[in-house]
Amino acid sequence: MRVVVVGATPEGIKLAHLLFEKGNEVIVIDDKRRRGEEVLSQIDVGVIVDGLSKLRPYKEAGIEKADIVIAVHEDDSINITACLIAKTHGVKRIVAIVSDHETAEILRKLGVSNVYVRADILAGRIIKELEPVSVLSEGEDFKIMSVKIEETSRVAGRKIADLKLPDWILPLAIIKEEKLMPIIHDTVIEPGTKLIVLVKKKHITDVTEVLR
Repeated sequence: MRVVVVGATPEGIKLAHLLFEKGNEVIVIDDKRRRGEEVLSQIDVGVIVDGLSKLRPYKEAGIEKADIVIAVHEDDSINITACLIAKTHGVKRIVAIVSDHETAEILRKLGVSNVYVRADILAGRIIKELEPVSVLSEGEDFKIMSVKIEETSRVAGRKIADLKLPDWILPLAIIKEEKLMPIIHDTVIEPGTKLIVLVKKKHITDVTEVLR
């Protein structure tokens, strides 16, 4: 996919890096030369530095050929401009990360559905970290859950093969350093990782007692 990231903010650089690693063609545009140079020092992507209230940098980035435009500049007026230019050039997927709910509402009224507020994202991350057990997905009879393994967890430091787990819970994978790793017979459950398990719905409340 061709992705145009507007704004070399910390979020913009992180998104550009992740998208590039997944094999996408990424172009970052920003209005500050220092930030453009920072992007080039970290990732082998296209970088354009110019005034973002003008059409020129967007045209130079080939916005009319973009599959996705992501607006993450700290100046919300630039994010609004970027989203409007993307819409008028027929971009199908537009994502914006903005500073406040008023700007988010303006963008939604303009037809941009994927709008996120920075404070909400941060709050959501903190809550997720504070919650040791969270539901990732669910079906009719089962739920897939994520369980954070602490130093004090009863399964910390033990091999999957050595756990005598009840038949209503099945370990599926481990998340370590943001990477999903399959479970094998001698996998050790390390503190700081997250264990992904399949659980029968009627035993949801028992997960913490078994794994924590």
